[in-house]
Amino acid sequence: MIIKTLNGTQLEAMLRSGTACLRQQEDRINRLNVFPVADGDTGTNMLLTMQNGINSSQSQPSLCGYLKELSHGLLLGARGNSGVLLSQFFAGFYRQLAKCDYAGVGQLRNALTVGYRTAYKAMVHPVEGTVLTVMREGINNIRSQITRRTTVTELFAMYVAECKKSLSQTTAILDVLAEANVVDSGALGFICIFEGCLMELYGKPVTDNFVSPVAPKAKNTAYFGANSEFTDGYCMEFILQLMNNPKYNQRFKIDAFSSDLTLYGNSVAAVQDGTRVKVHIHTHYPARVISAAQEFGEFVDFKLENMQLQHNERDSAVKPAKSKSLATIAAVNGGFDTVLKDLGLDVAISADASLNVSAEQFASAISSLDAQNIVVFPCSRPSVAVALQAAELCGREGVTVIPTDTVAECYFALALDLPDDTAEQRISAFKSNATGIITLCEATASKDFALGKCGDEVVLMGGEPIASGDSQLSAIINAFKTLDDVSDRETCVVFKGVGADDIDDALTNALLEINPMLDVTVINSSQELYHWFVTLP
Repeated sequence: MIIKTLNGTQLEAMLRSGTACLRQQEDRINRLNVFPVADGDTGTNMLLTMQNGINSSQSQPSLCGYLKELSHGLLLGARGNSGVLLSQFFAGFYRQLAKCDYAGVGQLRNALTVGYRTAYKAMVHPVEGTVLTVMREGINNIRSQITRRTTVTELFAMYVAECKKSLSQTTAILDVLAEANVVDSGALGFICIFEGCLMELYGKPVTDNFVSPVAPKAKNTAYFGANSEFTDGYCMEFILQLMNNPKYNQRFKIDAFSSDLTLYGNSVAAVQDGTRVKVHIHTHYPARVISAAQEFGEFVDFKLENMQLQHNERDSAVKPAKSKSLATIAAVNGGFDTVLKDLGLDVAISADASLNVSAEQFASAISSLDAQNIVVFPCSRPSVAVALQAAELCGREGVTVIPTDTVAECYFALALDLPDDTAEQRISAFKSNATGIITLCEATASKDFALGKCGDEVVLMGGEPIASGDSQLSAIINAFKTLDDVSDRETCVVFKGVGADDIDDALTNALLEINPMLDVTVINSSQELYHWFVTLP
């Protein structure tokens, strides 16, 4: 469908899809967060900001009416530097379209321009190589390509494509990103939002139950104690209500106030909305900031977080022990990270329910390790080529990708590991241990297939259906009966996933009836791809 104009109803649908896309990438964005402080919360902050904006807005066909409520909700709900910049981008977007019930591509082009300019103004000291650069280059580099014939879909497709090009250059612009070999996390989050918007325009919206706000993850205070260093300071955010009472200074000027705040910290972003002021600052002196703010008014919302604690917690999660002879990486879903780490896995890359992992995630994990030899277990067939590409991009010697099709193969490789062997012996053993594994994957069929219909329980082996049944238990038993060499196996490890029926004992007994010599172990893995992984090494 050709879309020449955009109204409020359409924009709301786009932003809901965009926010759902952002939520899917929240953890990935958090892991990339190294600037201005490696506190690992950019994805969460952007998500909470977008949720508050959408939840504060009433559905309506008027574009300016919807944008007015959205921008106000984004401002009040803005969290972190990234959230403030996001709110200011949409504040500028609204300012340009404040009298438009609907907008054409020319007006939208101008709104995207005013959006990035407003975001720049929110920062006392704007930094290039961040989301600001991507916002700016995304529209400036395509302005000459936008004509009267350009559709709304084409505009946003060009915008997203140019933003992605700009994102790839952030590593080269900002030294701290180059050192960590990552792109800017806030810029990636921004692109996720507009990718989701574009998917809505394509008629393939990203859906997610994101309407209810997501509570921020609790910080583990054990990561900061009496002997900790304190170099990162505090992340301070508040909304200040300017007061009319004569005991408060009535001569508030946002530019002067922002300038004064730079005396007490950095990453200062301060924006005024009527009689309220939203402030973000990184500081070692929160009391001085509070005193400066209370000269003009009182707080209606306030947040103070120890960034050193966040930094330490993030480092403990992504940096394994150094100077190892051999380290291991695996792409996992659900509780498999705990299962494999109990077997000695060094880094667990959090994958989605389909075990999709990007080359960037693999490369980041490889770069984080200080080991002479690194073994990567992709744990899904599509991710093998991605892992090989990431290993090549890193340019490090001693990286071996073992082409595991399932996480079960990684499990047995690690379970039979002998750490006292040399690295070469262990890598050879990994390859041997990961082969010859029978893996039965049980799930509910999403469409009709050769052995059954949509809604039946189906068991796959090597990606192909081999049996079905009217229950999870019957499907697994029927699959077992098709195996030729099951009587020769002595061990069976069953991994229970999300949505699995409570049939642990019944399944164990049924398998023992087929082969009384089996040693059956059931492990709760909480993975989301299949109900059950039934494995026979």
